[in-house]
Amino acid sequence: MKNFKRWTAETCLPCPVTKCEEKEFYFTFFEDVVQIPRVCDLVINLQQSIQQLVTEVLTYLKSWQKYRNLWMYEKMSVCEKFLNQNVSLAQLDEKFIYYTQIVNELERHKPFHDIKSIRVNLRPLIRGIVDHAVEWRNTLGNILAERTRQQMIELHEHMVSLRNDLDKNVKELSHFKTVMQTIQTIQSTTLTVELKIHEIQEIYNILEEHRIKFPLGDMIMAYHLEKRWKKIYHSALLRSGKLQPTKAKFAEITQKEIQTFSDELAKFITKFRTEGPGTVGLDLDRGVELMDSYGKEIELMDRQRIELGRVELCSATGPRASEAHTLMPFKNCTVYACFFFCSPTLSRKCRKAV
Repeated sequence: MKNFKRWTAETCLPCPVTKCEEKEFYFTFFEDVVQIPRVCDLVINLQQSIQQLVTEVLTYLKSWQKYRNLWMYEKMSVCEKFLNQNVSLAQLDEKFIYYTQIVNELERHKPFHDIKSIRVNLRPLIRGIVDHAVEWRNTLGNILAERTRQQMIELHEHMVSLRNDLDKNVKELSHFKTVMQTIQTIQSTTLTVELKIHEIQEIYNILEEHRIKFPLGDMIMAYHLEKRWKKIYHSALLRSGKLQPTKAKFAEITQKEIQTFSDELAKFITKFRTEGPGTVGLDLDRGVELMDSYGKEIELMDRQRIELGRVELCSATGPRASEAHTLMPFKNCTVYACFFFCSPTLSRKCRKAV
Protein backbone atom coordinates (compact mmCIF):
# COMPACT_ATOMS: atom_id res chain seq x y z
CA MET A 1 0.00 0.00 0.00
CA LYS A 2 2.96 2.28 0.41
CA ASN A 3 3.36 2.16 -3.34
CA PHE A 4 -0.16 3.60 -3.84
CA LYS A 5 0.89 7.22 -4.38
CA ARG A 6 -1.40 10.20 -3.73
CA TRP A 7 -2.56 12.49 -6.44
CA THR A 8 -1.96 16.18 -6.66
CA ALA A 9 -4.94 18.26 -5.47
CA GLU A 10 -7.74 18.45 -8.06
CA THR A 11 -5.72 16.32 -10.56
CA CYS A 12 -5.01 12.69 -11.41
CA LEU A 13 -1.28 13.21 -11.39
CA PRO A 14 0.92 11.51 -8.75
CA CYS A 15 2.46 13.82 -6.20
CA PRO A 16 6.07 14.70 -6.94
CA VAL A 17 8.94 13.47 -4.83
CA THR A 18 9.62 15.54 -1.72
CA LYS A 19 13.09 15.73 -0.25
CA CYS A 20 13.26 15.77 3.50
CA GLU A 21 16.67 15.89 5.16
CA GLU A 22 18.32 14.67 1.99
CA LYS A 23 15.89 11.71 1.78
CA GLU A 24 13.21 11.15 -0.83
CA PHE A 25 9.66 10.93 0.44
CA TYR A 26 6.49 9.96 -1.41
CA PHE A 27 3.00 10.90 -0.33
CA THR A 28 0.82 7.73 -0.37
CA PHE A 29 -2.61 6.54 0.78
CA PHE A 30 -0.99 4.17 3.31
CA GLU A 31 -1.79 6.36 6.32
CA ASP A 32 -5.45 6.52 5.29
CA VAL A 33 -5.96 2.85 4.37
CA VAL A 34 -4.16 1.40 7.37
CA GLN A 35 -6.67 2.99 9.71
CA ILE A 36 -9.58 1.02 8.22
CA PRO A 37 -10.26 -2.02 10.55
CA ARG A 38 -11.58 -4.25 7.80
CA VAL A 39 -8.49 -3.72 5.70
CA CYS A 40 -6.25 -4.50 8.68
CA ASP A 41 -8.15 -7.74 9.33
CA LEU A 42 -7.80 -8.77 5.71
CA VAL A 43 -4.06 -8.09 5.78
CA ILE A 44 -3.61 -10.12 8.97
CA ASN A 45 -5.66 -13.03 7.62
CA LEU A 46 -3.69 -12.96 4.39
CA GLN A 47 -0.36 -13.07 6.22
CA GLN A 48 -1.53 -15.97 8.40
CA SER A 49 -2.78 -17.89 5.37
CA ILE A 50 0.53 -17.36 3.59
CA GLN A 51 2.48 -18.50 6.65
CA GLN A 52 0.33 -21.61 7.06
CA LEU A 53 0.64 -22.43 3.37
CA VAL A 54 4.42 -22.11 3.45
CA THR A 55 4.54 -24.37 6.54
CA GLU A 56 2.51 -27.04 4.74
CA VAL A 57 4.79 -26.88 1.72
CA LEU A 58 7.91 -27.23 3.90
CA THR A 59 6.33 -30.15 5.78
CA TYR A 60 5.59 -31.92 2.51
CA LEU A 61 9.10 -31.32 1.19
CA LYS A 62 10.60 -32.73 4.40
CA SER A 63 8.81 -36.02 3.67
CA TRP A 64 11.28 -36.50 0.80
CA GLN A 65 14.20 -36.52 3.20
CA LYS A 66 13.75 -40.29 3.56
CA TYR A 67 15.85 -40.53 0.40
CA ARG A 68 18.68 -38.36 1.74
CA ASN A 69 20.99 -41.38 2.24
CA LEU A 70 21.17 -41.68 -1.53
CA TRP A 71 23.21 -38.48 -1.85
CA MET A 72 24.82 -38.14 1.58
CA TYR A 73 27.48 -40.88 1.26
CA GLU A 74 30.31 -41.65 -1.15
CA LYS A 75 29.03 -44.49 -3.30
CA MET A 76 32.25 -46.30 -4.21
CA SER A 77 33.62 -46.70 -0.68
CA VAL A 78 30.23 -47.69 0.80
CA CYS A 79 29.67 -50.37 -1.88
CA GLU A 80 33.17 -51.79 -1.42
CA LYS A 81 32.69 -51.90 2.36
CA PHE A 82 29.36 -53.69 1.88
CA LEU A 83 30.87 -56.34 -0.41
CA ASN A 84 33.84 -56.84 1.94
CA GLN A 85 31.39 -58.24 4.49
CA ASN A 86 31.04 -61.40 2.36
CA VAL A 87 27.30 -60.92 2.07
CA SER A 88 25.10 -63.73 0.79
CA LEU A 89 23.41 -63.81 -2.60
CA ALA A 90 20.06 -63.12 -0.92
CA GLN A 91 21.43 -59.94 0.66
CA LEU A 92 22.87 -58.82 -2.67
CA ASP A 93 19.55 -59.40 -4.41
CA GLU A 94 17.71 -57.48 -1.65
CA LYS A 95 20.06 -54.51 -2.07
CA PHE A 96 19.49 -54.40 -5.84
CA ILE A 97 15.72 -54.76 -5.33
CA TYR A 98 15.79 -51.83 -2.89
CA TYR A 99 17.28 -49.48 -5.50
CA THR A 100 15.06 -50.84 -8.28
CA GLN A 101 11.93 -50.29 -6.20
CA ILE A 102 12.91 -46.66 -5.59
CA VAL A 103 13.33 -46.09 -9.32
CA ASN A 104 10.05 -47.80 -10.23
CA GLU A 105 8.12 -46.04 -7.48
CA LEU A 106 9.33 -42.55 -8.39
CA GLU A 107 8.90 -43.05 -12.12
CA ARG A 108 5.20 -43.71 -11.44
CA HIS A 109 4.93 -40.72 -9.08
CA LYS A 110 3.05 -37.58 -10.20
CA PRO A 111 5.42 -34.83 -11.37
CA PHE A 112 3.66 -32.25 -9.20
CA HIS A 113 1.82 -31.90 -5.89
CA ASP A 114 -0.92 -29.37 -5.17
CA ILE A 115 -1.17 -27.73 -1.76
CA LYS A 116 -4.16 -25.41 -1.88
CA SER A 117 -3.15 -22.58 -4.20
CA ILE A 118 0.47 -23.74 -4.64
CA ARG A 119 1.64 -26.40 -7.09
CA VAL A 120 4.99 -27.93 -6.17
CA ASN A 121 7.05 -28.97 -9.21
CA LEU A 122 8.58 -32.38 -8.35
CA ARG A 123 10.23 -33.15 -11.67
CA PRO A 124 13.77 -31.99 -10.73
CA LEU A 125 13.57 -33.69 -7.34
CA ILE A 126 12.31 -37.01 -8.74
CA ARG A 127 14.88 -36.94 -11.53
CA GLY A 128 17.71 -36.33 -9.06
CA ILE A 129 16.64 -39.13 -6.69
CA VAL A 130 16.18 -41.59 -9.57
CA ASP A 131 19.62 -40.71 -10.92
CA HIS A 132 21.20 -41.33 -7.50
CA ALA A 133 19.38 -44.67 -7.08
CA VAL A 134 20.47 -45.83 -10.54
CA GLU A 135 24.03 -44.73 -9.81
CA TRP A 136 24.05 -46.69 -6.54
CA ARG A 137 22.74 -49.77 -8.33
CA ASN A 138 25.26 -49.48 -11.15
CA THR A 139 28.19 -48.79 -8.80
CA LEU A 140 27.41 -51.83 -6.68
CA GLY A 141 26.86 -53.97 -9.77
CA ASN A 142 30.08 -52.86 -11.47
CA ILE A 143 32.20 -53.56 -8.38
CA LEU A 144 30.52 -56.94 -7.93
CA ALA A 145 31.02 -57.83 -11.61
CA GLU A 146 34.71 -56.89 -11.48
CA ARG A 147 35.31 -58.90 -8.30
CA THR A 148 33.47 -61.88 -9.74
CA ARG A 149 35.57 -61.67 -12.88
CA GLN A 150 38.77 -61.71 -10.79
CA GLN A 151 37.48 -64.77 -8.92
CA MET A 152 36.86 -66.54 -12.22
CA ILE A 153 40.36 -65.71 -13.44
CA GLU A 154 41.88 -67.08 -10.22
CA LEU A 155 39.70 -70.19 -10.43
CA HIS A 156 40.69 -70.70 -14.06
CA GLU A 157 44.40 -70.40 -13.19
CA HIS A 158 43.87 -72.89 -10.36
CA MET A 159 42.26 -75.34 -12.79
CA VAL A 160 45.11 -74.92 -15.26
CA SER A 161 47.63 -75.64 -12.49
CA LEU A 162 45.70 -78.74 -11.38
CA ARG A 163 45.46 -79.98 -14.97
CA ASN A 164 49.21 -79.56 -15.50
CA ASP A 165 50.02 -81.45 -12.30
CA LEU A 166 47.43 -84.12 -13.06
CA ASP A 167 48.83 -84.78 -16.55
CA LYS A 168 52.43 -84.93 -15.34
CA ASN A 169 54.31 -88.04 -16.46
CA VAL A 170 55.24 -90.20 -13.44
CA LYS A 171 58.93 -91.10 -13.67
CA GLU A 172 60.10 -90.68 -10.09
CA LEU A 173 58.73 -90.49 -6.57
CA SER A 174 58.40 -86.70 -6.55
CA HIS A 175 56.23 -86.83 -9.70
CA PHE A 176 54.10 -89.55 -8.15
CA LYS A 177 53.63 -87.47 -4.99
CA THR A 178 52.57 -84.46 -7.05
CA VAL A 179 50.03 -86.39 -9.11
CA MET A 180 48.51 -88.20 -6.12
CA GLN A 181 48.29 -85.02 -4.06
CA THR A 182 46.63 -83.30 -7.03
CA ILE A 183 44.07 -86.11 -7.28
CA GLN A 184 43.40 -85.87 -3.56
CA THR A 185 43.02 -82.09 -3.80
CA ILE A 186 40.53 -82.36 -6.66
CA GLN A 187 38.45 -84.98 -4.88
CA SER A 188 38.42 -83.14 -1.55
CA THR A 189 37.62 -79.69 -3.00
CA THR A 190 35.16 -80.63 -5.74
CA LEU A 191 32.09 -79.69 -3.67
CA THR A 192 33.58 -76.32 -2.68
CA VAL A 193 34.56 -75.52 -6.27
CA GLU A 194 31.17 -76.50 -7.67
CA LEU A 195 29.38 -74.34 -5.11
CA LYS A 196 31.68 -71.44 -5.97
CA ILE A 197 31.00 -71.82 -9.69
CA HIS A 198 27.24 -71.95 -9.12
CA GLU A 199 27.50 -68.85 -6.92
CA ILE A 200 29.34 -67.02 -9.72
CA GLN A 201 26.67 -68.05 -12.22
CA GLU A 202 23.92 -66.87 -9.89
CA ILE A 203 25.66 -63.50 -9.44
CA TYR A 204 25.57 -62.92 -13.18
CA ASN A 205 21.89 -63.91 -13.24
CA ILE A 206 21.20 -61.30 -10.55
CA LEU A 207 23.14 -58.63 -12.46
CA GLU A 208 21.28 -59.44 -15.65
CA GLU A 209 17.91 -59.37 -13.87
CA HIS A 210 18.58 -55.88 -12.51
CA ARG A 211 19.89 -54.58 -15.85
CA ILE A 212 23.51 -54.14 -14.76
CA LYS A 213 25.78 -54.00 -17.80
CA PHE A 214 28.72 -56.44 -17.90
CA PRO A 215 30.68 -58.22 -20.65
CA LEU A 216 28.68 -61.15 -21.99
CA GLY A 217 31.90 -63.13 -22.27
CA ASP A 218 32.22 -63.15 -18.47
CA MET A 219 28.87 -64.89 -18.09
CA ILE A 220 29.81 -67.43 -20.78
CA MET A 221 33.11 -68.03 -19.01
CA ALA A 222 31.23 -68.86 -15.78
CA TYR A 223 29.42 -71.74 -17.50
CA HIS A 224 32.58 -72.90 -19.28
CA LEU A 225 34.31 -73.17 -15.89
CA GLU A 226 31.65 -75.63 -14.76
CA LYS A 227 32.30 -77.87 -17.76
CA ARG A 228 36.07 -77.57 -17.33
CA TRP A 229 35.91 -78.60 -13.66
CA LYS A 230 33.77 -81.65 -14.46
CA LYS A 231 36.36 -82.74 -17.03
CA ILE A 232 39.17 -82.28 -14.48
CA TYR A 233 37.25 -84.26 -11.86
CA HIS A 234 36.57 -87.18 -14.20
CA SER A 235 40.18 -87.08 -15.40
CA ALA A 236 41.34 -87.31 -11.78
CA LEU A 237 39.21 -90.41 -11.20
CA LEU A 238 40.53 -91.98 -14.40
CA ARG A 239 44.15 -91.16 -13.57
CA SER A 240 43.73 -92.56 -10.05
CA GLY A 241 42.56 -95.88 -11.50
CA LYS A 242 45.43 -96.03 -13.98
CA LEU A 243 47.99 -95.39 -11.23
CA GLN A 244 46.99 -98.44 -9.19
CA PRO A 245 49.93 -100.56 -10.47
CA THR A 246 52.30 -97.65 -9.89
CA LYS A 247 51.07 -97.26 -6.32
CA ALA A 248 52.39 -100.72 -5.37
CA LYS A 249 55.83 -99.83 -6.72
CA PHE A 250 56.05 -96.57 -4.85
CA ALA A 251 54.52 -98.11 -1.74
CA GLU A 252 57.65 -100.26 -1.39
CA ILE A 253 59.87 -97.21 -1.78
CA THR A 254 57.80 -95.37 0.80
CA GLN A 255 58.11 -98.23 3.29
CA LYS A 256 61.89 -98.13 2.91
CA GLU A 257 61.86 -94.38 3.59
CA ILE A 258 59.65 -94.96 6.63
CA GLN A 259 62.07 -97.58 7.92
CA THR A 260 64.99 -95.20 7.40
CA PHE A 261 63.10 -92.50 9.24
CA SER A 262 62.34 -94.89 12.10
CA ASP A 263 66.06 -95.78 12.41
CA GLU A 264 66.96 -92.08 12.54
CA LEU A 265 64.30 -91.56 15.15
CA ALA A 266 65.68 -94.37 17.29
CA LYS A 267 69.12 -92.77 17.18
CA PHE A 268 67.61 -89.44 18.14
CA ILE A 269 65.84 -91.03 21.11
CA THR A 270 69.09 -92.58 22.32
CA LYS A 271 70.87 -89.24 21.94
CA PHE A 272 68.05 -87.46 23.77
CA ARG A 273 68.27 -89.87 26.69
CA THR A 274 72.02 -89.58 27.05
CA GLU A 275 72.68 -85.97 26.02
CA GLY A 276 69.31 -84.22 26.16
CA PRO A 277 68.00 -81.50 28.51
CA GLY A 278 67.28 -84.10 31.19
CA THR A 279 70.99 -84.90 31.65
CA VAL A 280 72.28 -81.43 32.63
CA GLY A 281 71.44 -81.71 36.31
CA LEU A 282 71.40 -78.27 37.94
CA ASP A 283 72.99 -76.48 34.98
CA LEU A 284 69.73 -74.86 33.84
CA ASP A 285 71.38 -72.50 31.33
CA ARG A 286 72.83 -75.48 29.51
CA GLY A 287 69.38 -77.13 29.65
CA VAL A 288 67.77 -74.11 27.98
CA GLU A 289 70.32 -74.20 25.15
CA LEU A 290 69.69 -77.90 24.61
CA MET A 291 65.92 -77.35 24.59
CA ASP A 292 66.29 -74.87 21.71
CA SER A 293 68.50 -77.16 19.62
CA TYR A 294 66.44 -80.30 20.29
CA GLY A 295 63.25 -78.36 19.63
CA LYS A 296 64.41 -77.51 16.10
CA GLU A 297 65.35 -81.15 15.45
CA ILE A 298 61.97 -82.36 16.66
CA GLU A 299 60.13 -79.86 14.45
CA LEU A 300 62.18 -81.07 11.47
CA MET A 301 61.32 -84.69 12.25
CA ASP A 302 57.68 -83.80 12.66
CA ARG A 303 57.60 -82.30 9.17
CA GLN A 304 59.25 -85.45 7.82
CA ARG A 305 56.67 -87.58 9.63
CA ILE A 306 53.78 -85.60 8.14
CA GLU A 307 55.26 -85.80 4.65
CA LEU A 308 55.82 -89.55 4.90
CA GLY A 309 52.28 -89.96 6.19
CA ARG A 310 50.91 -88.18 3.14
CA VAL A 311 53.01 -90.29 0.78
CA GLU A 312 51.94 -93.50 2.53
CA LEU A 313 48.30 -92.43 2.28
CA CYS A 314 48.69 -91.71 -1.46
CA SER A 315 50.51 -94.96 -2.23
CA ALA A 316 48.31 -97.22 -0.08
CA THR A 317 46.32 -99.77 -2.10
CA GLY A 318 43.57 -102.23 -1.28
CA PRO A 319 42.90 -102.89 2.43
CA ARG A 320 46.00 -100.88 3.38
CA ALA A 321 44.32 -97.70 2.16
CA SER A 322 42.11 -97.57 5.24
CA GLU A 323 45.09 -98.24 7.51
CA ALA A 324 47.46 -95.71 5.98
CA HIS A 325 47.34 -93.55 9.08
CA THR A 326 49.27 -96.16 11.05
CA LEU A 327 52.45 -94.18 10.44
CA MET A 328 52.89 -92.95 14.00
CA PRO A 329 56.61 -93.36 14.79
CA PHE A 330 56.26 -90.75 17.52
CA LYS A 331 54.05 -93.00 19.62
CA ASN A 332 56.94 -93.58 21.93
CA CYS A 333 56.85 -92.27 25.46
CA THR A 334 60.43 -91.04 25.32
CA VAL A 335 59.80 -89.06 22.13
CA TYR A 336 56.66 -87.59 23.67
CA ALA A 337 58.87 -86.48 26.54
CA CYS A 338 61.15 -84.77 23.99
CA PHE A 339 58.14 -82.85 22.72
CA PHE A 340 57.05 -81.80 26.19
CA PHE A 341 60.52 -80.48 27.03
CA CYS A 342 61.56 -78.94 23.71
CA SER A 343 58.54 -77.44 21.93
CA PRO A 344 55.37 -76.12 23.60
CA THR A 345 53.53 -76.08 20.28
CA LEU A 346 54.40 -79.66 19.44
CA SER A 347 53.74 -80.77 23.00
CA ARG A 348 50.15 -79.56 22.67
CA LYS A 349 49.79 -81.70 19.54
CA CYS A 350 51.18 -84.68 21.43
CA ARG A 351 48.74 -84.20 24.32
CA LYS A 352 45.84 -84.19 21.86
CA ALA A 353 47.21 -87.39 20.24
CA VAL A 354 47.47 -89.07 23.64
